[in-house]
Formats: sequence, C-alpha cells, structure tokens
Amino acid sequence: MKRCERVAIVGVDFTVMGDDAIHEALVQLGSGALSLARFLYVLDPRELSDDPEWRRIETEHDVLSRVPGALRERVRDVAALSGLRCDPAQMRVHARVGPAVQTILQTAVEHNADLLIVGTHARLGLDRRVLGPVADAIVRNAPCPVLIARPKSRVGVEQALPRPVVREDAAAA
Repeated sequence: MKRCERVAIVGVDFTVMGDDAIHEALVQLGSGALSLARFLYVLDPRELSDDPEWRRIETEHDVLSRVPGALRERVRDVAALSGLRCDPAQMRVHARVGPAVQTILQTAVEHNADLLIVGTHARLGLDRRVLGPVADAIVRNAPCPVLIARPKSRVGVEQALPRPVVREDAAAA
C-alpha cells in the first residue's frame, strides 16, 4: 500500500518565533504525522523600507541565492538544540520575495499543503487573544489547517486551574 504524503509549509523568519515553527515541524516529521516539510522564508520588500536598522539594500537575487543555505543550517541548528532528527530527505527550503501572507498562502496552494505551521509572539494580558498580523491573516485565509507554534509555557496555569482531587485507593496502599 502506498503511503500517503502529508506536506507542511513552515513559515520561517530567522527569529525565535520562526524557530518555534521549525521545532514543531521537526516534531511532526519525527512522529510520522508529516512526510515532508517545506521551510519557507519570505522577504517582504515593504518591511525593508520601514526598518531603520537596515544598512544595505539587498537585491532579490542576493536573498534568493543566500537564504536557502542559511535556512538549511537554521533547521539543522534547531534540530541539534532540541535533540530532534533532521532528515534532509524530508525537507525542502524555499526563499521568496513578496508580501508575507499572500506568498505563504500561495506557496501552500502551489504545493498542495496539508498543513501550515507558523510561529507567533507569546502574548500576555489582554493581548493574548492577538496572534500578530501575519499569523492572524494566515489563520483567516489558509487553504488548509494551520498550526500556530509557540514555546510551551505553563505560567499561570496552576493558579488558574483547580487542583484535581486525588483519592488514594486503600487497597493499593
């Protein structure tokens, strides 16, 4: 019987949030839930012009030729730090230039993705309902299920949830 291929597009932006998405994709690959992860970096030219720290304008060619190698290395680094397996046969890397949301969604359609994995900022307080503009737009418009990756946190959970009542069985004691 032929194994069904499950493909994910993984949005990566070389930040901690992108690393969370890489980590989740590697976990999914390791569990067999996915057979292929397509790691995608999108350079949105609109963000470059708004960034005062940007010292040198790179051409699209620079980004498209340099990013795939850096992305492969980033995936290997996240795998090594997490103790996860990183099989090159299960991953592809892509670099594209364009508006982030539209480019991620278009890539999902082009590759018939079964899942989109993106990271998001961990928000606290009233902002905890807000994913961030890119993640929010992806969730609202995705052609497939979306997994929002974020670091595991149990801050406040113990106080918010009542402790379960544990009754010991006298026969077991």
